[in-house]
Amino acid sequence: MLLGIAGGLAIGLLMGLLGGGGAILAIPLFVYGLRMEHTQAVVASLAVVAVGAVVGGATHLRQGHVLVPRGVAFGVLGIIGSVAATSVAHRVSGTHFMLYFAALLVLVAVLMLRGVWSSGQGSTDATPRTTTATSGAGAVATVVSSQAYSYRSGWIPDRPVLFASAAVAVGFLTGFFGVGGGFLIVPALTMALALPMQKAVGTSLLVIFINTVVALVLRGDQILLVDIPTVAPVMAMVIVGVLSGAAFSSKVPASALRAAFGVFLISIAAYVAVVEA
Repeated sequence: MLLGIAGGLAIGLLMGLLGGGGAILAIPLFVYGLRMEHTQAVVASLAVVAVGAVVGGATHLRQGHVLVPRGVAFGVLGIIGSVAATSVAHRVSGTHFMLYFAALLVLVAVLMLRGVWSSGQGSTDATPRTTTATSGAGAVATVVSSQAYSYRSGWIPDRPVLFASAAVAVGFLTGFFGVGGGFLIVPALTMALALPMQKAVGTSLLVIFINTVVALVLRGDQILLVDIPTVAPVMAMVIVGVLSGAAFSSKVPASALRAAFGVFLISIAAYVAVVEA
């Protein structure tokens, strides 16, 4: 119980301080810390990601940063990926799942570190920090968001193939791993829709919420297997952590924190690989 509370608080703080990313640690917490089966851990992680998306999304919605038509379109296309992920997930053993997850951690870490390096070539801490459930997407999208964009807010994207491909890929990642996939969503929205960074981040939260709800519905039979008394305190502390982290985010050097988190993700990936190999 104490480990779950501490882990939930840490995840929430990272989400609040970094503008996302911390939720990706939910799977290791549930699998290794709280001894869940990987299928149960995915369902629990989806719940954590959904909570983070709601908490962060509420702020962005009030600020007018959520483009509902584009977010809904992206999320609906993601259903294709979620269905595909659900159909293959039951065929993957716990060991293989965690090894695949370790590879995902490395990918996210590399993208995050690359984003930090790219932002360092421009201005210090150029990436805005916002309360989101994205996996380091702010850092990853620094390059593509550093210029002014004009965009349309309707339903049809400017680059439909990239838009649809990214939507399906994110839906698969969410359905299979139980992660938000913000590290793909935000760059996709900035490139395919030419959205300004704040609107891309805000809209990504709507996408993440849609994807997590769809994934939870598709895994409905597994929800009953999750130990609610174990997961509920984690979710509660995630909310506390997100709000607390967001309050102090302006006082923390974002680039240094993202770099440290990227290195930490690689160390977690190495641990998973050693344990599961």
